Amino acid sequence: MSRYQDIHELDHKISVLLQSDQLNTEEFHSLVDTRKRKIDNALSDIKQQPSLAQDPQWLALVAQTKTLVEKMQSETLAAGQALSKYRKGVKSVQQYKRFL
Repeated sequence: MSRYQDIHELDHKISVLLQSDQLNTEEFHSLVDTRKRKIDNALSDIKQQPSLAQDPQWLALVAQTKTLVEKMQSETLAAGQALSKYRKGVKSVQQYKRFL
């Protein structure tokens, strides 16, 4: 089994959550926090044994992390845009209610 298998599994769960229509924020935060702790542990191992930084499994994990971060940023931007549209819609409704 890969040294970083548990992190790969967390990444998969995070990706599945990001793709769902209704994001469970508590579960998402829990997974991200768990992932951060595991990454911190891996970084600690790398500090003790710098050759691990060139391990293909680690390099693959770094690439996977970049992809996951980009996906999270994209989803955050999309949520922000949807919220902006919603707020504009609420303002419009409030304006129309003034005339009633």
